[in-house]
Amino acid sequence: MIKKFTSSKLIQIYKDGQGLSSAPGKLSFANKEKDQLISTPQNVDGRNYNHEVIYDSAYGSGLDFSYETQDFQLRKKLTINAFKSLPPPTIDMSNEQNSDIKLQLDFNFSPDLQLFINDNPWNSKQTTVENQNIILKKDNKTIWQIAPAKAWDSKNNTIFGKVSIAKTGDKLNLSVLFPYSWLKTANYPVTIDPDFNSELTDGVIWSDDMDSYNNARDTSSDFSSDSFRS
Repeated sequence: MIKKFTSSKLIQIYKDGQGLSSAPGKLSFANKEKDQLISTPQNVDGRNYNHEVIYDSAYGSGLDFSYETQDFQLRKKLTINAFKSLPPPTIDMSNEQNSDIKLQLDFNFSPDLQLFINDNPWNSKQTTVENQNIILKKDNKTIWQIAPAKAWDSKNNTIFGKVSIAKTGDKLNLSVLFPYSWLKTANYPVTIDPDFNSELTDGVIWSDDMDSYNNARDTSSDFSSDSFRS
C-alpha cells in the first residue's frame, strides 16, 4: 500500500550519509496581512501512473498532488484542474502585488548540512527567495538542491514564484507563492512545481512502500530499481 498523503515523512531521501525527509503542508490564499486556509493535506491514498505517484484530491476535489521521478529530480507537483476547484477567497485579494496562492512544504534534514541561497550561506534575515536556488551543502559540497518554483498552464504559459523560508534547527519550512491574478486568467489545468533535484548520481530515495515506489522509479532513467527502499 502506498503511504497516505497525510504521512509525516511522505518522502525520505539519503545521500552520502545525509538524510532529508519531506511532507506537504497547508494550501492557502495569502495577502500581505493574513492567510486563508484552502485545505490541509487530505488522508487519501496514492496510485502509480508511469513514473509518478499521484494523490487524487490531495487538497480536495480537483486539487491533486504528485511525486514524479525524472532523471536526477524528484518533482513535487500540485495540479489545479479548474479555477472553480479553488474556493472563493474570503480575504482581500484585490492587491495583485500581494495576493497569492501559497503551498507549504516541510523538510527535516541532517543537522550538519548548511543552507545556501545560490552560492551564499543563508542568513536568517532573508525570508523570501525569487528565481534563486536553495541548496543544502556539507563541506561545501552540494547534497540537495531546490530549484526556483514555477507554474504553468495547459498552454504552457509559465510563471516563476516566490519562496518564503523559515528554519529552526534541522527543520526547514518553505512556502511557494504564485499570484492569484495569474490563476484567474490561466488556462486550466494549472501545475505548480516546487522543483527538487539532486545533482549527484548516488542519491537514494527511501519510503515505507518499496513496491509502489520502486515501480514509479523503474519507469524513469538514470536510477536503478533499488533507488526506492523501505
